[in-house]
Amino acid sequence: MRQIVSEIFDPATRYEFEPATPSDIVRALQIDAKFEELELGLVDGTVAAVAERRGVSRVLTADRADFNVIRVGPRYQRALTLLPSTDGRPDPAGTALLGVTRLLQAHLPTRLRGCDG
Repeated sequence: MRQIVSEIFDPATRYEFEPATPSDIVRALQIDAKFEELELGLVDGTVAAVAERRGVSRVLTADRADFNVIRVGPRYQRALTLLPSTDGRPDPAGTALLGVTRLLQAHLPTRLRGCDG
């Protein structure tokens, strides 16, 4: 956790928190259905949907198992790059979408939080 926090605040990297829109929630449900065997749920599906909408390929997450498998885009062809990298180095290039699920859960309406597995 300390590594992630230090990377978030490292001036050599850029992270953004992007609130979900209603259309992101709809797309999250579609992504969840497409990858039904993973049981992604609303939160992980929404992180993927927001990344897809923003055209962001780098996502900060601790959930490597699910995010290594899912693909985004109209034909589900684009993989996401997961941060922090497994080699422990910060990612200096581009913008990473801050996909920490607890932050996202804090911004979802209470009635939707229970939908996440």
